Amino acid sequence: MLSPDTRRGGHVFAVHGRIELLRHEAAVVPTGPEFGFSETWRAVVGDDAERWRPTGWGRDGVRHGRGGEKVWFLDVSRPSGARLDWLLDGVREVLTEIAATVRPVPQRLLPLVVLPVVGIGAGGFGDDRGAVIRGLLDVADEVVGAGDVDIAFVTPDAAVHGAVQSLRRERGRWPLDDGLLARAESMAARARDGELALFFGAGVSIPAGLPSWPQLLHACLEACPELSDDSFAGLHPLDQGELLRRRLDDRFGHIVAEHSTASQHALGHALLAELGCTQTVTTNYDRCYELAAEAADAAPVVMPWQRPYGGRPWLLKLNGDVGHPESIVLARRDFVRHETMARPMASVLESMMLTRHLLIVGASLTDDNVLRLAHEVADVHPQAGDHPEPFGTVLDVEPPGVRQELWTGELDWISMPGEQLAERARALDVFLDAVAAHTTTDASWVLDERFEALLEDDDTEIARRAQALGEALPDRSPWRDLRAELDRHGAGRREPRSVGPGA
Repeated sequence: MLSPDTRRGGHVFAVHGRIELLRHEAAVVPTGPEFGFSETWRAVVGDDAERWRPTGWGRDGVRHGRGGEKVWFLDVSRPSGARLDWLLDGVREVLTEIAATVRPVPQRLLPLVVLPVVGIGAGGFGDDRGAVIRGLLDVADEVVGAGDVDIAFVTPDAAVHGAVQSLRRERGRWPLDDGLLARAESMAARARDGELALFFGAGVSIPAGLPSWPQLLHACLEACPELSDDSFAGLHPLDQGELLRRRLDDRFGHIVAEHSTASQHALGHALLAELGCTQTVTTNYDRCYELAAEAADAAPVVMPWQRPYGGRPWLLKLNGDVGHPESIVLARRDFVRHETMARPMASVLESMMLTRHLLIVGASLTDDNVLRLAHEVADVHPQAGDHPEPFGTVLDVEPPGVRQELWTGELDWISMPGEQLAERARALDVFLDAVAAHTTTDASWVLDERFEALLEDDDTEIARRAQALGEALPDRSPWRDLRAELDRHGAGRREPRSVGPGA
C-alpha cells in the first residue's frame, strides 16, 4: 500500500527522455537575464516566445515568472560569484509558485511538473553536476512534501539520469509499503537480468489523453449519425464496430487512427521504456511507447512491419498501428480474421510467456485471443510442488476481485492501492518509478569528476585513482578493453553533448 503519511503528498519521478514529448501540466524552462534560451525549447514554449516574457524580466530582481498556460521561465545563468544556493533558491521559488497554481487534468490525481536538470549546461554549474543534482532533489522533495504536486526530473543524458537514479535509490523515498517496494525491487532484478518481457494495453495510453474503445466507436459513429438509435446501442461493441466498418469502408481505419494519434506520451510509457525490455507486445494502436523508448535511446523495431535483427529491442503490435490504418482491429470480423491469420504473432507472445517473466500493465485480460494464448501456456507451464512459479505478473488498477482467482498459480496479481481509480493509477506510476529506478544500471557518471559530489569520501579517492589509471593505460592490446570499460564509467572527462529540452 501507499504509506499513510505520504498518501496525499506529491512524489519526485525521474525520466530518461525529452520534456516536449512527456505530457505534463507545467514545465520549467531555463533561460537567461536577456530572456534567451536554446532553439530546442521552441517545442515547449512555441515560436512566439517573446510574448510570454514576464513583466519586469531583466530588472527589479525578476528572474522567474509564468509564460502562458503551462510554462514557467527561470533565469539560471550564473552571475559572477554566485553560489549554488542562488540557483536552488530560484528553483524553489518557481516550483512553489507552480504547486500553488496548477491543477491536474482529469486523468491524473495530482498535476505533473516537468523539470530539467537546470544549471549544468549554459547555466554555469556544469563542473559540479553532482552538487546540482543533490540540491535539486532536495528542493523537489521539499516542494512535493509541502503540496499536492508531482515533479518529474527529465533528462535525455544517460549519465545525468543514471546519477539521479543512483541518488534516489540511496534515499529510497517511494511512498510504498515494504511489501510493494520489495516486489518492485524483485521486478527490477528480473529486468536487469534480462528475464522480463512486457505486455501493455490501453490503460497505459489513456493518461496520454487517448480514447478508450467505446470512445473510438463513438468517434466513428459521429460519421454515421443515421446509426444513432437504440438498436445500434443494443449491439455488442464488436458488432457495433463491424457495422461501422461496413458503412465507413476505408474511412473506418483512418478515423480510428486519427483519434489514436498523440504527439506526447504519458508518464507510464516513459517508465516502462526504462525497464529495458527487449521483447514487448501491445494491443494499442498508438505510438506513445515508441516516442518514449526513442527518447530514452532504446527505439524498438516495430513488428510485424519491421524485422528484428541483432540485439535490437522489438515491439509487436497485435491489433494494428495508426501508421497502417488497414491493420486496425476493432470490429467483429477483424477479431475473427485476426485469430486465424495472426498465428505467427500469437506464437511470439506464447514464446514470451514460456521463456520470460511477462509483466502485464494496463490490460484487462478480457481479449479472447490473448486469454486463449495465456491458457494454452498455463497448460504446459512447468508446475512444481504446491507453489508453482507464475509465468507473469499483472499490475492492476481495478479493485481486487474474484477475477484474480482464475489465475492463481499462473499470474502473480498486484492490485494497486487506493479508493478511487485516479489514486490507484497514480500508485501504478509510483510503483513503476521504483522499478525503473532499481533497473537503471548506467554508471557512466561514476568516474566523471563533475559528479564527485555524489560519492562518499572513500569512493571519491577510489574514483580518482581509477581516472588516473584510465589516463595511464595505452590504447592497445591487451589494455584497450580495460580502458574502454573505465571510459564507460566516465573516466574520460566528456564535454556535454548538444541535446534538446530537458538538458
